[in-house]
Amino acid sequence: MIIALVNQKGGPGKTALTYNLAGILSELEPVTALDTDPQGSLTAAWSLRVREVPIAVSTAPAFPLDHPALDAPLCLVDTPPGHERHARKALALADLVLVPLTPSPLDLMASLPLLAMAAEARRINPRLRMLAVLNQVKANATLRETITGMAKERGFRVAQTWVPHTVAVSEALLEGLPLNYARPAHPAVEFLRELAREAMEVVAYGEDKGR
Repeated sequence: MIIALVNQKGGPGKTALTYNLAGILSELEPVTALDTDPQGSLTAAWSLRVREVPIAVSTAPAFPLDHPALDAPLCLVDTPPGHERHARKALALADLVLVPLTPSPLDLMASLPLLAMAAEARRINPRLRMLAVLNQVKANATLRETITGMAKERGFRVAQTWVPHTVAVSEALLEGLPLNYARPAHPAVEFLRELAREAMEVVAYGEDKGR
């Protein structure tokens, strides 16, 4: 199974969310993560780990479609911003594409081209599912609900689970660890678990589940 995190705009927290979801999913089985961002941020975070976790990270800035990591039972792919070729590759390969969005209209508008790309990709990858995820959300329910409504109006399926903004994520990355390994009792860990459950349900049951 391939889960890719894609957003053409920089700043929505793709890399941290990739690593934190890998951490949650690795509680059940080993996870492979593929870092296709030329900046190599995911690889850098993993290199800082203070202890081993059941996650293997491979670096492939060229994003070859035959990379061995893509054949792993569960592979999460971190993609760079502003790189249409990588976005199209992810859409062509993935079972599920997660689109992290901060609760901002700018993030949403920058992500709209992914809808057309996904429609094209389904011609060769009919199993593709796509789910927008509000990430780095601060305590403003009205803004969160407004952006969610705007995203749905424009054609996105939006995850019911959102991920709160917390400095604990950055603190965990200083130790090179996903949040659930560095701060297992932190409240944001349960949000990440719920998001992982929802993502796996979308893969298992398809687009109509939970609408």
